[in-house]
Amino acid sequence: MDFDAPLKQGTLIRRYKRFLADIELPEGEEITVHCPNSGSMRGCSTPGSPVCFSRSDNPGRKYP
Repeated sequence: MDFDAPLKQGTLIRRYKRFLADIELPEGEEITVHCPNSGSMRGCSTPGSPVCFSRSDNPGRKYP
């Protein structure tokens, strides 16, 4: 899979409200990110799982 922006890593804290996830960055900061997959993701939404995300430069977006 190709991604335009460089991916950053974190650890999943929880996934909720269908499209949101709280993650912890390696520096210890907790952030909320948009999760584009609205499915249950039962096998990969376990707290403590490693995650990859990209930040958006779009000022219209609420989450990175």
